[in-house]
Amino acid sequence: MPQTNSLLYIRQPSDETVRQFIADQRELPFSYPEVGATKTHAPAGYTEDHNRIKLGQGETTYNRAVSALKNWKHFDLGWVKIVPGGVPIEVGQIVGMQARTF
Repeated sequence: MPQTNSLLYIRQPSDETVRQFIADQRELPFSYPEVGATKTHAPAGYTEDHNRIKLGQGETTYNRAVSALKNWKHFDLGWVKIVPGGVPIEVGQIVGMQARTF
């Protein structure tokens, strides 16, 4: 049976619960066999979703966009966040996505 990598809580889990969950995920294999396959194109059976929006132009806009991605701002939606916060986006880092529902 595959390992589960999601949990559902009635209340927001404690920082320690989040830390333990992430630590437990560290040694698990990926839940899909096509690891790295999107370096060129989506594998058969996957749908590619292409959406674009112009943020502006120039070096300032580019630097702001890079900074936003590096700081996980694409998850700053009010109902979802990356935990723990402040983790750099780099190979080997493990984070969780915490979402509020209902």
